[in-house]
Amino acid sequence: MPEPGRDITAAEHERRLIAAARRDTRELAAGGRRLPFQPGEVAGYVLLREIGRGGMGVVYEAEQQQPRRVVALKMIRDGALGDDHGVLLFQREVQALARLRHPAIAAIFEAGQTAAGRPFFVMELVRGAPLTEYARLAELSLHARLQLFGRLCQAVHYAHQRGVIHRDLKPANIIIDADGSPKILDFGLARLLDSEGAVRTGSIELGKIVGTLAYMSPEQTGVRPEGGLAEIDTRSDVYSLGVMLYELLTGRLPYDVRDRAATEAFSIIREQAPRKPGTLDRALRGDLETIALKALAKDPGRRYDSAAALARDIERYLANQPIAARPPSTAYLLSKWIVRRRAAFTFATGMFLTVSFFLVVLALQSAEVARARASIQAMQQPTAQSAEWAAATAARRLEELADARMAQADWGAAEELLRVCREIRADVLGPAHWLTAYTESLLGECLVRRQQFAEAEPLLQRSSEAIVADRSASGAQKLAALERLIALYEVWDPPEAVAELQAAGLADSAGAGNSCR
Repeated sequence: MPEPGRDITAAEHERRLIAAARRDTRELAAGGRRLPFQPGEVAGYVLLREIGRGGMGVVYEAEQQQPRRVVALKMIRDGALGDDHGVLLFQREVQALARLRHPAIAAIFEAGQTAAGRPFFVMELVRGAPLTEYARLAELSLHARLQLFGRLCQAVHYAHQRGVIHRDLKPANIIIDADGSPKILDFGLARLLDSEGAVRTGSIELGKIVGTLAYMSPEQTGVRPEGGLAEIDTRSDVYSLGVMLYELLTGRLPYDVRDRAATEAFSIIREQAPRKPGTLDRALRGDLETIALKALAKDPGRRYDSAAALARDIERYLANQPIAARPPSTAYLLSKWIVRRRAAFTFATGMFLTVSFFLVVLALQSAEVARARASIQAMQQPTAQSAEWAAATAARRLEELADARMAQADWGAAEELLRVCREIRADVLGPAHWLTAYTESLLGECLVRRQQFAEAEPLLQRSSEAIVADRSASGAQKLAALERLIALYEVWDPPEAVAELQAAGLADSAGAGNSCR
């Protein structure tokens, strides 16, 4: 895989793609056989050459006469005409494509039968390279690969919304054209959903394993990982998308099932955990690894519930936003916020460290002066006053340490410091003093930030009442404390409490006093 951020110019990209297309054309010309025009075989089309062959059909490059254009014409093979299952799959592909009109899905133009009674359909001819080969040839950056994959997920979701489950999603069926756009091909194994959303299942298909082994979901192997018959739904396509995402990220498949017997391969798919992408490339640790492994969950209920949900998490990752697949812890949300505002945060961090350095120097000097004054006052004042002064000093120091922890969003450590500070202030100043109440409001903020609202509510209510009622605080002090409470309540958003605090703040804003903390 190329290094993250590695991109190429548009001209270089076009040159490589043209070279790949020419090589592909030479290989096809050497391996495929040119066909003469056969009047009456497929009226209105000239079959040029064979470009693909499968178990039930053969695909030709053809020239349509009206309108004149080059198309892909898929015709059921002679040997498949007597195979009810093959005919059913061929008809189902026609029905699936008829439902879909999307720029990332090859469009169907016409369907019918030849004069000899062989079903065929005509569709858009897509030239390009398979998904993983294109990413390698174009040397796409990690960002470009994820953008391309997100577009693919949206196209798959479109098909799901219109009742079509592909069931054989793999790089060979995802062709990237000259514009760098994905095109989904080969809906020959597709399943159609009826109007109630249930999968149409014919008895002709019972007992058959369909799909490509390396990209097959656990339920496509016939049984669930925990046992019992499997039910295939849109999440099976989500799993196949997860395999392709893993391959785009790491350059390898999550499971090595090559040259394995079918039963052994099925057991690996159902039971073996894929190697974490982060162990293959450290750059993939974190969110990308989480996204890929969620899409590859053995249990369909633990996967993304839709291809659109997978696409949204890819978009969130590219925008440096929190992904839905990861629990939104405070530290995780903060890290995403920092990444989105890296320049401002770097500047703010530098300023914070500079200011903190000078504050530490001043604090050390002040501490020496404070200790000297404390020693003098301890000798001159009664023991009770000395204890009270020491307790107040300790409370101020604890609150300063808690402020520093809160600035670092370390709410747990700040909470522990503030609980001790509140106990000291309640003992020295009394539980109704405005400074005790202010400490309680800081403690309430920690609890709100940790989403412990039930425990925070009585603290915030009590602190706001005490601050308003205490006459020892100046109007300016009260206003500052109330403004902080209002900002905190707005985070939590109980509107009545915010209105009451705002009213109290207006009432006290004209007050005056000299009391200080």
